[in-house]
Amino acid sequence: MVDSLLQKHSASLEQAVSLLKNVIGTTTLGVNIGPFGPKQVGTTVAARELTMVDFSLGMVDAVSAALKLHYPPRRSKLDEVLAHTVKHVAHVGAGIVQLRANRRAALRQASVMVSALNGDLQQLVPEFGKPIAGHVNFALVEALVRAVGWRHATLMHDLLMGFEPIGSIRSTGCLRPVSEPEPPLVSRASNVQSFDDAVGHLTKKAKKAGDASLADHWVVWDKTLVECEKEFCFGPLSRRQFESLFSDTEFGPRCIPAFGICQGKLAREGPAPIRWQILW
Repeated sequence: MVDSLLQKHSASLEQAVSLLKNVIGTTTLGVNIGPFGPKQVGTTVAARELTMVDFSLGMVDAVSAALKLHYPPRRSKLDEVLAHTVKHVAHVGAGIVQLRANRRAALRQASVMVSALNGDLQQLVPEFGKPIAGHVNFALVEALVRAVGWRHATLMHDLLMGFEPIGSIRSTGCLRPVSEPEPPLVSRASNVQSFDDAVGHLTKKAKKAGDASLADHWVVWDKTLVECEKEFCFGPLSRRQFESLFSDTEFGPRCIPAFGICQGKLAREGPAPIRWQILW
């Protein structure tokens, strides 16, 4: 469906891409994060690798493991895209204000060019996704990806249709490849077992929890009910009711554990890739 819409609006899309290419300039087109490979002498560590190695390792072993990871080649602490941007802004100097105004105007013009395409693409957003993605300018994202030759060529499609949360996920070309064992084949039996495991884990955890921890869980429960009222999610549902929502799928639903992600002073949940051998 997405491909047919892109074909239907190909003329206006190409006009927007051409406009953006002219605005961006030839020196910036095709600038991407460098290919990943073994760390070379003289290149810097590209990220905080504490998040990429076994937390239980000592300092020496942790650093050794981090240095064996693959990095995008860079001679400074800035990746290729950011380094190019900083250099370009510095070269423009005081003219940056007018340059930004001109490019914002070009973005608005490109957005108008693909407005019909964007309207059709937004119709494909499912009801449960509309509070978050219902107002995304998918067509402009596609035009920008094509204009700059961004390596993640399927970015718009992934934003619109989502991506695989488990299993072997295709590479975007922008993230470090991680070597992990092949995930086990998903089956109806393993999906049912995933819920049994989750119930057992949470039951054991609740029995060991103190009063303060249980109070925190009730706060999370109350906030979840509020999100249900706002139709950000569905429930509460019994296990049988939840499984009935996926009665037309081959293997039924799967329960994926989560871990806490700290963002500033807040914490939210994210999927736990290690526990389910999810490939990122």
